[in-house]
Amino acid sequence: MAEPRGKLNEVKAAEGNQFCADCGEENPEWASINLGVFLCISCAGIHRRLSVDISRVRSVRLDTWTEAMVESMAGQGNKRAKELFEANVPNCWVPPSPDSRHVHREEWIRAKYERKEFTPTADERKRPYTIGIRQGHLFKRKKQCDEWNSRWFVLSNDSLTYYKSHQDRTPKASIPLHYVNVTMNGPGLDDHANSMLIAFKDEKSGKTRNIFVYAENGKEIMDWFCSIRTAKLRLLQETFPESSSKDLLSKATRDFTLNGYLCKMPPGQSKFQKRFFILDQNCLRYYNRFKDPHPLGEIQLGSTSDGFFVDTNVPEKLQHHENMFMLHVPNRSGGGFPLLAESREQKEAWVKALSEAIVNCKSTPELYRVSTYEDDELIESGSATNGVISALAEFNLSN
Repeated sequence: MAEPRGKLNEVKAAEGNQFCADCGEENPEWASINLGVFLCISCAGIHRRLSVDISRVRSVRLDTWTEAMVESMAGQGNKRAKELFEANVPNCWVPPSPDSRHVHREEWIRAKYERKEFTPTADERKRPYTIGIRQGHLFKRKKQCDEWNSRWFVLSNDSLTYYKSHQDRTPKASIPLHYVNVTMNGPGLDDHANSMLIAFKDEKSGKTRNIFVYAENGKEIMDWFCSIRTAKLRLLQETFPESSSKDLLSKATRDFTLNGYLCKMPPGQSKFQKRFFILDQNCLRYYNRFKDPHPLGEIQLGSTSDGFFVDTNVPEKLQHHENMFMLHVPNRSGGGFPLLAESREQKEAWVKALSEAIVNCKSTPELYRVSTYEDDELIESGSATNGVISALAEFNLSN
């Protein structure tokens, strides 16, 4: 059996086969014989749940391989399979990454191989999300507790609206689509497998609002996700007709750049406050808890020429904190935000992400406004009660 094993390793080393065919993870150790693709262990687990007529999974290292099996893999491979099964992927679909949640991976794999939604001859009736209009029930989390209620959601060409029931005529909220972002990989989505985070800017308060929803099955939540992306992309194309599709795709929806707990120190105080931070492109928000509907504060980051930068050199009185760094913001009392990470690795990740966000910002000082939220009031920077700094994230194509 040494000869088939040696040939299999040669096939695995070929171009395209060094990464998982479905999520892109390096050095896949599993394979689907009849599909002829190499897979990571997570995606292989999902393939095992498909019919064996669709995908027969084997371990590259642990299972026995015959010459016929190896020849089948050599005749296909990830690159050739991609040309067939991903020949017609709509812009609204976001392929999963190695860090994607299970529901995102599974629905991508089922769409590719089970429903064959992306083949050259794909039936458009299997792709209702390409219309960009949808309505149906989703379960929505209440603002302040883990209670979920069924709500009737309606996606139109320019808004996402939800009602208490499908019989109601007055909506609970109607959100302009320009302000909507949806992600399958945000924080607070572990309670339900088929969940999604909807984030948008509240026009009345100026605050970002997070809404957590889930569907009864994975296909339904992915269809909602893709439908919203379709509608948002179409709206952006109408608003910015001269912009490239690549630029608009990055604005349709996005995953958060980085999120996790950090400790911050308010001005004039010596005690740290633990908060949950989310870096969303060039907007930094922080919350008391990661499931909170509204942030305690927001910072719309600007460029280095505007006075924004990250510094690992901290004031002498704080140097005994090993994993501390400073986020410098113009007109900030004390020069910046002292932020404390839980580990060196987390500190390095935040310093890198924030620095890159600032470097990628253009000098547009008129777009940011420094303020803070306190007792549901919007307090301008410079107030004596200004314990945290915030800025309203404006939709802007150039940032």
